[in-house]
Amino acid sequence: MKNRLFARTLNLHRKRLQLWSTVKLSMVLLLTFFMAQCGLSERSMIEHKNEAQEEDPPSLSKSKTTKHIIFDLGGVMIHFPKIRPLFYIGIGNILWYTLIKRKNPTKILYHLLDIAYKMVDEKEKTDIVFKDHVMFRNHPLTALTKEALLGHVTCNQLLKATKEALVKAQAKKLIEPRERMILEKFADLIIDPKTGTQYLEISSSCVSLIRKLKEDKNNKLYILSNWPADSFELLSHLHNDVFNLFYGMVISSHVHLIKPDKKIYEKLLVKYNLDPRCCYFVDDQQENLDAAKDVGIHGVLWKNASDAEIKLKKLHVIEDV
Repeated sequence: MKNRLFARTLNLHRKRLQLWSTVKLSMVLLLTFFMAQCGLSERSMIEHKNEAQEEDPPSLSKSKTTKHIIFDLGGVMIHFPKIRPLFYIGIGNILWYTLIKRKNPTKILYHLLDIAYKMVDEKEKTDIVFKDHVMFRNHPLTALTKEALLGHVTCNQLLKATKEALVKAQAKKLIEPRERMILEKFADLIIDPKTGTQYLEISSSCVSLIRKLKEDKNNKLYILSNWPADSFELLSHLHNDVFNLFYGMVISSHVHLIKPDKKIYEKLLVKYNLDPRCCYFVDDQQENLDAAKDVGIHGVLWKNASDAEIKLKKLHVIEDV
């Protein structure tokens, strides 16, 4: 009897031990599974976070760095038309100049400056007026023209000196009265602010490009140009709507510096606190772009608006939509 009771107790104890072992094993398995799931979840979160850090947030995928696009005026935004000025000079005068005098009307600027320079006495050539020929925009300009661009003399002073030289030329019978009148009219067109400004044309394609650039709030637009002060005052007033598109400007006659002197580029950078690496200069003269490059500014050689837009896209100034 005692042996049977002992056997039953022992058997019951073994079953309890087996049950407890099963329970412990189940708890261990559940705990292991739970920990494995937590570890996987944590690892997934870390990996996802790392992936998110590697990719730029959508709002930062496009550079928010401010870009500064600088435009020249003459030959880029402003043009001197070929046909309209002929009516100011007179079609009959142009025909006489071409057929009778056998001169090329497209070379009239060279003729005008050559005559004016010949009329200056040698002793006067050391003065500010016509002291030497200088190369600028592929034309032999006189020193006085350069001084007008620097803001040291006015356009009226330049025009007066030019017409005085033409009077001397006629007196010495180097030119005929009608020829002198034609050259004086041409001088009015290119020197006199009131006359010349009426014939200058704003490039509509260039302005369209400027407006497109301005649509991007990260862009700021500037003007950097060689231009006489009195002429610029009339021009900017006449085309106020266009000039208001620009954030700032540096004009040669205002700062007494002219391109391609690198000091005028530095003047622009300092005045508006610009980083040259974020600046892009659009000009039609390679020598001016070379000078800009020397101070760290990117250059865009202007041929036409479409070509300039392509070049600005390559520089990531304009983003393709």
